[in-house]
Amino acid sequence: MEKCICCEVVRGRIKTPGGFIYQDEFWTVTHSISSDGAPIKGMLILQTRRHCTHPADLSLDEIANLGLILRETCKAVNELLHPVKIYACSVGDKVKHVHFMILPRMDGMPIGAELFKQVIEEHRWTCSFLEAAEVTVKVRRILDLLLVQGA
Repeated sequence: MEKCICCEVVRGRIKTPGGFIYQDEFWTVTHSISSDGAPIKGMLILQTRRHCTHPADLSLDEIANLGLILRETCKAVNELLHPVKIYACSVGDKVKHVHFMILPRMDGMPIGAELFKQVIEEHRWTCSFLEAAEVTVKVRRILDLLLVQGA
């Protein structure tokens, strides 16, 4: 059986730039990494802590926590990067683990499916591991404040 990259990240066996942005008993948020190791600046991954392959299999607790963390993570990315748009989607064809890509579309980037094609297939819009780690640290700070304010 092939190793699940999301499970490896959740367990800390695969390091992401800057480490975990957020984690609770159901979800983690990390900066993305790509198959060639070059991250996409500001692209975050919200993933279940347990291995789960289909959104229909999410527990009621996982679903109850998903909306808040997705919204607050998008707010943090928006506050830090001021993108034109933030895409949040779950595809799961190659990585068979429930995860949501949170992708800020910056000025000059293509719209919609073309952006995902360029990011996922062509590995465009990448940045250094250090740049991604800096984004992680800043998003973590903003997200922590948002979650405390909302509590």
